[in-house]
Amino acid sequence: MTYKIVRTDGTNKDFIELCRMLDENLDEIVGEKFQRSQYAQYNTLENIHHVLIACDGTKAIGGGSFKEYDPEKAELKRLFVQKEYRGQGIAKNLVLSLERWAVSCGYVQMILETGEPLTAATSLYHRLGYSVIPNYGQYKNMKNSICMEKKLYPPAFVSSGEERLDKQLKFIAEIDKMTHILRHTLHIDGSGRENDAEHSWHLGVMAMILGEYADDSPDINQAIKMVLVHDLVEIYAGDTFAYDKAGYTTKIQREKESADKLFSQLPADQEKYIRSLWEEFDAEQTSDARFAACMDRIQPFLHNTLTNGTTWQEGHVRKCDVLMHLSPVKTYMPRLWSWIEANIDNAFKNGWLQN
Repeated sequence: MTYKIVRTDGTNKDFIELCRMLDENLDEIVGEKFQRSQYAQYNTLENIHHVLIACDGTKAIGGGSFKEYDPEKAELKRLFVQKEYRGQGIAKNLVLSLERWAVSCGYVQMILETGEPLTAATSLYHRLGYSVIPNYGQYKNMKNSICMEKKLYPPAFVSSGEERLDKQLKFIAEIDKMTHILRHTLHIDGSGRENDAEHSWHLGVMAMILGEYADDSPDINQAIKMVLVHDLVEIYAGDTFAYDKAGYTTKIQREKESADKLFSQLPADQEKYIRSLWEEFDAEQTSDARFAACMDRIQPFLHNTLTNGTTWQEGHVRKCDVLMHLSPVKTYMPRLWSWIEANIDNAFKNGWLQN
């Protein structure tokens, strides 16, 4: 069968439903009373930011996740495939994909807990190279628990023999981590939250299309370069929601430290150039940067208008805050302002924005 595996996080509705089905399945195997009293407290979805879902078309047929156990270890959690889709290698592909994701996040070991009655799961993990270890953490005194581990080895980089090219290639590999930095913005089809790489790509295309509406004649090519690199620092600093006032108190320092760490991996001349693009975008003092900043505000705004204001509602965002956040568009792309105002009014009328 043909299916796709998509990345999301623990807030995804399909993942939450798959976890509910997993709990029902565990109740059948080990008994509801025992399962609830012994294990339910350790299977919450708090602090789960790395989730994969296998989809047959629009139907979620399986999923799995991992979360940090310590700086070197990721813990595999909540692996489940619906009964009618088992025996087709979906669980195996989910585990291997989660391992690759964990490696890209810097983890060197995957650990997990399963149970003696779960013979099919234990057999799968053995086939994938997991070994039994002494029960860890909360499972130490649980006789029915089986804990396992697997060393994760990132693929070795083969040198080109040229220092400059090696630095460039390693940097290119490092920025793939953008694909697992999830933003608050929801995909328009509601399937999950976009990642930084998707966001940056979207802004680049938007800049190509909407340049004609900018009043101060920006260099579109320069703006595209800026939007492609503006969120690279979030690889280490993480995403900060536009309306998270507490998060913004540390945002500048977090991103500066990230920029120092990330851009220094490039050859010196390219480090200076990429950093200058990032700094120009942040300063918003040139026409190119102001246009790029407008793109950065319009894109999540558009997504919110087409997803019932999901992230606005989650953040209890006020109408006045959205107007303030979008104000650069009013100044530098005024022909779009009536559209923005109409959508803000519609969002407020529908209760997506607070007064």
